[in-house]
Amino acid sequence: MFGINFYKVKQDLTVWIKRATNKSWIAKIIVLLIIWPIALIPVWLYMLIRYLISPFGFWQELATFLVCAIFIGWIQVIALVLAVGMSLVLIFDDLR
Repeated sequence: MFGINFYKVKQDLTVWIKRATNKSWIAKIIVLLIIWPIALIPVWLYMLIRYLISPFGFWQELATFLVCAIFIGWIQVIALVLAVGMSLVLIFDDLR
């Protein structure tokens, strides 16, 4: 009932990317400047958590890293794959 319709999201992203690719290079650069900061939000979240916890010593650093890697790492991997894919579509779409 409250699930995400991934097919609809994919269609909307495809339409949005195609509209952006039909425009000039300036529009593509603006879209890339929007995509990459959003894709790097998990890194910023890790840096914020590490700053707020301020671990001292090897074991606290290791525990902080492992907890963040477990809970935030998979989100970062997915975000980077999507960002690279969207960037490649934007850059190489006109070469067909």
